[in-house]
Amino acid sequence: MRQKLIWPAAILSLFMFTSPVLAADAWVGNVTINQVTSFDSGIVMFAISGNNSGICNYWGSHFRLDANTDGGKQMYSMLLTAKAANRPINISYAASSTPNTTDANGCTQTTMARPWALTIP
Repeated sequence: MRQKLIWPAAILSLFMFTSPVLAADAWVGNVTINQVTSFDSGIVMFAISGNNSGICNYWGSHFRLDANTDGGKQMYSMLLTAKAANRPINISYAASSTPNTTDANGCTQTTMARPWALTIP
């Protein structure tokens, strides 16, 4: 009886201590920031160069982040630094829930891609 309980417990603990991989996560590298828009609500939207998968186009912007959070403030600072220095960036992000759309056919602020890591190479 004791041995029968060990295997389910071992399998359950494997799922509890491994981080999930989101299928919607994506990465794009060596892109140029075309525009950065900041709103008084603390929301920042920005656009990058090139055709990239998993993003939509909301009035010219592709990504949305919340600069009210500590992580959002750090990413906003990196965006401004890269833009001012004319440096490319790498972006890891959660893909848009309405990829390959525009503001005219489904892309909204809430469906835009959300960056979770930025790198200035």
